[in-house]
Amino acid sequence: MSKVVKDLMIDGIKRVVGDAREMVVLDVSKVDGVNANKMRLALRKKDIRLLGVKNAVARQALKQIGMSGVGQALVGPSTLAFGGEDIVALSRELTQWATKIKVIKSRGAGWARRH
Repeated sequence: MSKVVKDLMIDGIKRVVGDAREMVVLDVSKVDGVNANKMRLALRKKDIRLLGVKNAVARQALKQIGMSGVGQALVGPSTLAFGGEDIVALSRELTQWATKIKVIKSRGAGWARRH
């Protein structure tokens, strides 16, 4: 991948994540399309977003916004979950979905202080 493309992807992740500084890394690769869509729509109503990422690019983007600790959880197929009221509400919602859809796996969570 060229440096230009990688920089565009990093900027895209930073733009989508915005000022969110609390996130959970998930593996949703085994979730079927119907359940994935239901989950995304329900989470969107609670202002929670899911973003599938390329690990190396996501590590660099998260490092640039001060969340380098989350990068350790980025192994294998990864999806960033962020938004909601706070990390507790975010984790609670994701736990409910993981209970409902048995193939969702949490890899880690992290947060950074807002500047």
